Amino acid sequence: MNVRDCFLSPPDEAFIASDMLARAADHFSRNEMELARDCIRSADMPEILKWRREVMAGYKPAIHGPGSKPPVPSVPKSERHPRYISADLKRRLLERDGYICRFCGMRLMHQITCKRIETSFPDATKASLPNWERHALIGGMVANYDHVLPWSKGGETTLGNMVITCPPCNYGRGEWTLAEAHLNDPRLRPISSTDWMGLDGAFQ
Repeated sequence: MNVRDCFLSPPDEAFIASDMLARAADHFSRNEMELARDCIRSADMPEILKWRREVMAGYKPAIHGPGSKPPVPSVPKSERHPRYISADLKRRLLERDGYICRFCGMRLMHQITCKRIETSFPDATKASLPNWERHALIGGMVANYDHVLPWSKGGETTLGNMVITCPPCNYGRGEWTLAEAHLNDPRLRPISSTDWMGLDGAFQ
């Protein structure tokens, strides 16, 4: 299997929907709550949920790669590096990576921003429902902090060994190394330069 940048690229609808969330944030800042709610509802697209499920809901050879992978053993827990990710390290990762998944390019938001949207618009985000029944986009935009060399295989919790990712890219890879997952090292690609800043500070 060829080495790839990511398991499955997000659909075009994911970027259209994130623009809708940005418009919702603008409406929210002007106290135009119904317009903001309409934008959030419009951003809940089935194509995004399908993409998330394809990567996260079970192993699929066509997406995740062949079943036989190089045997990289796990490191005993007693010998692993500390796993705790400090708030400062999270901030530095978000700033360096520009709120963009380093594997697939999905736009991301800090978990706090996602929670603010859900708290402000529980009906539009379907926040009280089980995971796969909630708002499709918000569940795919929560910034994850991923060890490039998995923590379970000796990876350190450092700026050099970590990137921010979307939930599908993070959970889809799990504890596989890049070689096991047939993925290119995202640190070798230039960081995307965009005007997306994760709606940081919005919905307050």
